Amino acid sequence: DGKVVKVLPTFLSGLTGSVELDTKIAVDGSGNIFALGGAFNPMVFKFNRDGKFENKFGSRGNEPGQFRSPNAIAIDNQNRVYVADSAGILVFAPDGRYLDTFRVESGSPSGMVFNDQNELFIVARTIVCKYVLNRR
Repeated sequence: DGKVVKVLPTFLSGLTGSVELDTKIAVDGSGNIFALGGAFNPMVFKFNRDGKFENKFGSRGNEPGQFRSPNAIAIDNQNRVYVADSAGILVFAPDGRYLDTFRVESGSPSGMVFNDQNELFIVARTIVCKYVLNRR
């Protein structure tokens, strides 16, 4: 019905000590909240459904599991976390373990979302790509 049920003021700045101007949010099937920091905090922060901080993962860099320029986040039906980055799509387990990276053929991804069939739609430049993911 459009009513606010919870407000989490300073939920990132309270952890990092800096303001984040471009936070992206995704929620898994259990209600866990994943916040993707931007330029100042390029990592994923996991909060439980009540807003209590649980974990953080990823960092700035060029190694596997690190971000160059993260700009979108999505959760699949197995609660894996997908982060769109200029290097491609980084995939993490729900606990933050890095699993894999795959490239987007059309360029740097800027947005993404899963549908109810667990198909991943990615916006990259001027096109939308649909990916059907393996169950593993």
